[in-house]
Amino acid sequence: MRFVLGAALCLFAPAAFAEKLCITPFKGPGGEAVRSAFTDALCSSNTCVDAKKLTKAGKPDFAKGKKEKIDFFVSGTVHKAGIKQRLELVVAAKAGKPALKKSFIYTGSGIPDKTLEQALAALNKAMGLEAKAEPPPEKVEEKKEEAPPPEEKKEEPPPKEEPPPPEKKAEPAPVVEEQKREPPPDEEAPPRKPVKPPFLAVEAGVDLFSRNFSYNAPETNNLRSYSAALIIAPVVRLEFYPVALVSQGFLAGLGVDGTFGIAVGLKSRRSGTDVTWPTSMQRFDVSLRWRIRPIEGVDAAVIPFVGYSSRTFSVGTGSDGSTLDGLPNVAYSAIRPGLAGELPFSDSGFLIFARFAVQIVLSSGQILSAADTGFFHKGSNFGIEGQLGAGYRIAGPVSVRLAFDFIRYGLGFASDPTDTYRAGGAVDTYLGGNFAVRLTF
Repeated sequence: MRFVLGAALCLFAPAAFAEKLCITPFKGPGGEAVRSAFTDALCSSNTCVDAKKLTKAGKPDFAKGKKEKIDFFVSGTVHKAGIKQRLELVVAAKAGKPALKKSFIYTGSGIPDKTLEQALAALNKAMGLEAKAEPPPEKVEEKKEEAPPPEEKKEEPPPKEEPPPPEKKAEPAPVVEEQKREPPPDEEAPPRKPVKPPFLAVEAGVDLFSRNFSYNAPETNNLRSYSAALIIAPVVRLEFYPVALVSQGFLAGLGVDGTFGIAVGLKSRRSGTDVTWPTSMQRFDVSLRWRIRPIEGVDAAVIPFVGYSSRTFSVGTGSDGSTLDGLPNVAYSAIRPGLAGELPFSDSGFLIFARFAVQIVLSSGQILSAADTGFFHKGSNFGIEGQLGAGYRIAGPVSVRLAFDFIRYGLGFASDPTDTYRAGGAVDTYLGGNFAVRLTF
């Protein structure tokens, strides 16, 4: 069927105007099968020279082609994009700008007859075969020979205007133009570039937050609550995915992360006095995480994690040498399972991220301890934390992130009537935000 189509298209090129062609090897998947279809069609009405004599490394050798008096070199490359194929044809008579460079989109391993017909029409037009195949001159001369007997007919212009009908025979050209409109949508949608999983991310920033600690149902008057409106704590964070160094598969998102922050310039003061107490506060988190990308080609990720968390608060000796009574030091250590997520907005550079985790508290420090210095000897502690933020990639690996954070510990106490401190429980809340610069590699 393909041979019949090619022969039909090439009938417009008489033997007197046959071209001397060299059809070079077609590159790409299935290229030789596609080339065979073009060879069967073009070589039936033109002289084709063996490509091995006139090519170098599969490319046209125009110097040899000139010696062999080759009119045109025909080259082709097949590009595969999913189930679709894109054939790029090039017709060149000499080095430099080609006479034709055009692409055709089709599906399947072999080129369809319709696509072959359209491609051959474009090739014939580029090589000037259609223009040489116009037969009108002979028909016009025949009409001129029949017209002389009645001289009056020479005065009639209509017969001379009859040549326009042959121009209508060139109407196949619009079909080629229609094909120029159809392929672009497919060509403009190349396969999405695979997303390379990161192997290292480093953040440096600052936490700005408040702390509020208060008791529920206190039974003694010797318990002191605590409130700090603004605490400044520089923070560093690290994510490392060692598997991504050797593989980009499903396990490439398996890694570890760690965060460390410490408050600076923090002092506590009791209302009604000018005495200050130096205060320290720091946190440390480490976890094992798995960054899973549900959609290949998109950097959106779901990140389950589990790890260890530590948060401490302590007050030192005051400026007058006194200690601050009724306010316990805390040292929360906990197992921290949770889930995080990242969602980028296409290629705009923007993304949103979120995190939620629970704090299964293992120890609480002085506030809940069986030691003699403990404020409460029996009880429980459980915490939750959350984060919601947005980021923007500035350039290359550099991006900035802004987030809202909260963490809340809920403590419950079991007190005896003889205990020094008695209360039903306590709530310890940290609320604020974070700004950080992030480098991702």
